[in-house]
Amino acid sequence: NEVLADLYADTGDQRWLALSHHFDHHAFLDPLKRREDKLAGQHGNTAVPKMLGVLKQYMYTGENSDGVAAEYFWDIVVNDHSYATGGHGKDEYFGPPDQLAERIDGRTDESCNVYNMLKMTRTLFSLKPDIKYAEFEERALFNHVLGSIDPEDGRTCYMVPIGRGVRHEYQDMSRSFTCCVGSGMERHGLHGDGIYYEAGDHLWVNLYVPSTAQWKEAGANLVMDTGFPEGDSATLRLTLQKPKPFTLALTRPAWAGTGFEVKVNGKAVKTDAKPGSFVELKRTWKTG
Repeated sequence: NEVLADLYADTGDQRWLALSHHFDHHAFLDPLKRREDKLAGQHGNTAVPKMLGVLKQYMYTGENSDGVAAEYFWDIVVNDHSYATGGHGKDEYFGPPDQLAERIDGRTDESCNVYNMLKMTRTLFSLKPDIKYAEFEERALFNHVLGSIDPEDGRTCYMVPIGRGVRHEYQDMSRSFTCCVGSGMERHGLHGDGIYYEAGDHLWVNLYVPSTAQWKEAGANLVMDTGFPEGDSATLRLTLQKPKPFTLALTRPAWAGTGFEVKVNGKAVKTDAKPGSFVELKRTWKTG
């Protein structure tokens, strides 16, 4: 349904939208439209792509029930079915909501599920820039995605389990081709996706990652230096073609409590932003 909805967006041809709805799994989708959590016993990486497609249908048509279902699904997966890593599922399946303590050992936390949840997260933030999406992106990227690759040879993990006495299931990239090998290749090419977002006179900085970016509409270049998560500071440098007023929104994750501080050119900025919100700096920015 995602591919067909995208094809409708590219062509404007209603038949592709109609065809995408032939793949709506109503036994799974309709309870979500009623805000009912029926995920227990469902296969995780079958469920998430279905709802990514429903989210795309909502994007292109504005059908409210699709938007309700997609956002509710994301909320319950993240808040009621996910581990601290940002992953979910045991033996690839969802269990009862808010009952994770009995489901931590064994084959938990499939990588494809996280890959697809992050695709959904970035799309949802683009529609509604809520801090909860930025926080999940950070949680899943740093705790699961970066932990799913072998730094020695680039092998990726089917599972990044969280329980006791478990091992990372690294795949033989030349001899096996599971779903998590395929998404693993793509997942580690997407580390830069989700750091910055822009719309109008707003620039959001969602992740503190060494990076460079061009904001062409504003005539601005950005360079971020940071040692996070080993270190605890980040520096963002702006170069602009000419001075420009805009709001720079810096994420303050919920875990960033006492000691969090924002400075502009070395001078502390007074902010009322609480942990789990954006620090918004509205001013005319210029090079230096």
